[in-house]
Amino acid sequence: MKKLLVLRHAEAGMSLSGGDHSRDLTARGEEEARQVGRLLLEHSYWPDAVLVSDAMRTRQTAIWIGSVMGEKGSTPMWIRVCTSARPALSARSSMRLLRPWTRCF
Repeated sequence: MKKLLVLRHAEAGMSLSGGDHSRDLTARGEEEARQVGRLLLEHSYWPDAVLVSDAMRTRQTAIWIGSVMGEKGSTPMWIRVCTSARPALSARSSMRLLRPWTRCF
């Protein structure tokens, strides 16, 4: 059975440039992401695909999780989502991206 796992980014700090999109993970956030990677391995959750916003904190979260998972991990596919009042990726577009993995749901 296929599973859909939805994660939120790990703890992020304040942006020096003032933009939310460029916020980095804190040291605690990096450790939180590594813990998630260890939990995924422990429970044998190996992703077939990883869809990640192009916000810095979400990319860093995916990278830290992947660094722990090693070869069992999946290469993240960055997607641009909702960075302005007009979303770059609509709900309909999101479903088209997810469709190959949703047939079993």
